[in-house]
Amino acid sequence: ICNALPTPRPANCPAVGFQASIDTATPGLGLANGPHTIQVRVRDEIGRFFNFPEAPVPFTVKHDAFAPPIGKITAPVANAELSGTVTVDGYAYSPQTGGRIAGVFVFLDSEQIGTATYGIARPEDCATLTGVAACPNIGFRYTLDTKRFSNGAHQLYVYLADQDFNLTFVGDYYGGTNVTIKN
Repeated sequence: ICNALPTPRPANCPAVGFQASIDTATPGLGLANGPHTIQVRVRDEIGRFFNFPEAPVPFTVKHDAFAPPIGKITAPVANAELSGTVTVDGYAYSPQTGGRIAGVFVFLDSEQIGTATYGIARPEDCATLTGVAACPNIGFRYTLDTKRFSNGAHQLYVYLADQDFNLTFVGDYYGGTNVTIKN
């Protein structure tokens, strides 16, 4: 650009360009789905303002609606009495278009106790679900050693995260799946 300018060239040549990023997905930015336009307002060396380009450039924002991951703990069942080594089973999936589960984190009471293995085939659950692209590999499994924890009432739940870090608790974070450890 500077080579094409007449002499005298601007003092800051060749550093006359600019770049900007716009994050349309950040909450509170106010760019709803739909058509928008963009234009840059510049000020020259004597203080005059110009819009560039003269006609605004159109663009469209299209975000999928936010939908957190969905899941269910299928074992152990609520109010189960647990002892020894117990398998925590369930399923999880992302309802987002092209979504995938990135992590299944197991909690007992308010402490993360491990990460479940994800991607296990669950055809029996998929038979009851519609439109789940990840089927049949939506299962998770975790081996819980109950001897690591005190006897008595506990709350078991999992925390699901998808590839966009949308998060949700399964087993109600405030209530959990109630279980009793008895070793």
